[in-house]
Amino acid sequence: MSLPSNLNPDEASPPWLNKGDNSWQLTAATLVGLQSVSGLVILYGSIVKKKWAVNSAFMALYAFAAVLVCWVGWGYRMAFGDKFIHFLRMPNISLDAQYLIEQAFLGYLPNATMIYFQFVFAAITLILVAGALLGRMNFLAWMLFVPLWLTFSYTITAYSIWCLEGWLSKKSIIDYSGGYVIHLSSGVAGFIVGPRTTKDKERFPPNNIMLMLAGAGLGMPNVSLDAQYLIEQAFLGYLPNATMIYFQFVFAAITLILVAGALLGRMNFLAWMLFVPLWLTFSYTITAYSIWCLEGWLSKKSIIDYSGGYVIHLSSGVAGFTAAYWVGPRTTKDKERFPPNNILLMLAGAGLLWMGWTGFNGGDPYTVSTDASLAVLNTHVCTATSLLTWLMLDIIFFGKPSVIGATQGMITGLVCITSTAGVVQGWAAILMGMMSGSIPWYTMMVLHKKIGLLKQVNDTMAVFHTHVVASSLGGILTGLFVVPKLNRLFYMVDNWQHYIGFFYGLHTGHTTAGFKHLGIQLLGIVFVVLLNIFTTNVICLLISLIIPLRLAEDELQTGDDAIHGEEAYALWGDGENYESKLNSIYEEFPPPSKGGEVQMNQLA
Repeated sequence: MSLPSNLNPDEASPPWLNKGDNSWQLTAATLVGLQSVSGLVILYGSIVKKKWAVNSAFMALYAFAAVLVCWVGWGYRMAFGDKFIHFLRMPNISLDAQYLIEQAFLGYLPNATMIYFQFVFAAITLILVAGALLGRMNFLAWMLFVPLWLTFSYTITAYSIWCLEGWLSKKSIIDYSGGYVIHLSSGVAGFIVGPRTTKDKERFPPNNIMLMLAGAGLGMPNVSLDAQYLIEQAFLGYLPNATMIYFQFVFAAITLILVAGALLGRMNFLAWMLFVPLWLTFSYTITAYSIWCLEGWLSKKSIIDYSGGYVIHLSSGVAGFTAAYWVGPRTTKDKERFPPNNILLMLAGAGLLWMGWTGFNGGDPYTVSTDASLAVLNTHVCTATSLLTWLMLDIIFFGKPSVIGATQGMITGLVCITSTAGVVQGWAAILMGMMSGSIPWYTMMVLHKKIGLLKQVNDTMAVFHTHVVASSLGGILTGLFVVPKLNRLFYMVDNWQHYIGFFYGLHTGHTTAGFKHLGIQLLGIVFVVLLNIFTTNVICLLISLIIPLRLAEDELQTGDDAIHGEEAYALWGDGENYESKLNSIYEEFPPPSKGGEVQMNQLA
């Protein structure tokens, strides 16, 4: 008896792969990641004194990103790789695509899934160590401590207890989920530290008990369509139409939410209520059809947009920037000072966004294949690298590690890798992270102050830099780094010659094919930009004939209470005591000082 077609092995689903096991391990790893970001980020930021809230939360976020880069760079192989010396395995990089899609040392999973699963355990261990250091450790010292302790302590413990060749493992020690490897080691390491100040020892109250206890809920949309259609097989994958509709809906929804980021603080809410259905109908659907539908003209040309770098991020960035031009700039007061009202909640949202990207990029193969595992790992590697790159640039040029800046770097990394998550090598994800953390940083912190149009439009959340620049960069790098074999795993097509990256073409003698595909990626950028400039201009023009796009002057001055009759912080005010000094796009870049150093400059 023959197997159903979705159970037959192929290149993306080899005979040893158990899709159910792989699916659960990816899900479980993401849940553990959420324990770190946002769980411990919120907990640490809320349980300490107010003066240490941001520093404590940022120590956790930094550790999460830094551990991932070290883990794929050498840490995973030191714990679970080839034999080296008695207490350690051979340090080696874990980013080669062939290695990542091979079977792991345990279970019916690819190495990419195992590396991701083991990473979140390593990351939470360092974050638990941080719990003993809150409120007194030099942040730059913490930046050094994380990779050193991971390399010379955690890997040894993990190898000795969890690796099949470890000496304690051979003696049949039982450590089911990290009682020794994670909790005992982090507790001992954290205990060996200097004491708090006398004042803090005597009184160290939590700064926000509500946030300390906070959880989050998700609402399930309810769709009412023809039942027969909903239970039929979708156009891709082995799924019913109902599942495909829901999956594609959340992508469409987040695209409009990203557009809103450019309009915050000044667009008439009634105008926004009209804008959403109009732009979805006359812009998003055209882009999605052209690129993602099998019959779309760019799809037929073999354009690669793995999870929405073009369809979601480039289109939302261009539309948001165009709509911001129509709505007009923020008030002078808001342009001069626009501080975040709650950095801890910002970090919580950033952590949920990061972990949620596991589904964003990992769900696009429409099956739990080796390619899905590769996409998930590449996503997190690029994001961590981008965050750390942006952070280092802030330290070098501004002298302080900026939490807001690190969050921007995280976003640009997520956006950049989205076009190509499952079709590039792991080392390419590292390079993409370095570029997504530096090029948008430069356009935001330097070019923005020099280009009149960028200053005039007054894009609230800097979506031009975090989405237009980062997604265009990702699309171009897709044309450079894409590997035909990985495209075969994703698209399951035989015309692999249409999916040759430029560098692969140079290496294999298919230079013309590499040039052609790079040109297709550039063509896609031009199409999405021009389409969204045109449709967004027309939609804004039509709405402006019916209702003002911009809030009234009194609403601009008062805000929520004037617009909705409600306020977010009835007891604590609007946060005006906080002044952001980093990562604003509305002040001049600090000039170099004597000795080649760069002075810190207020960028509020």
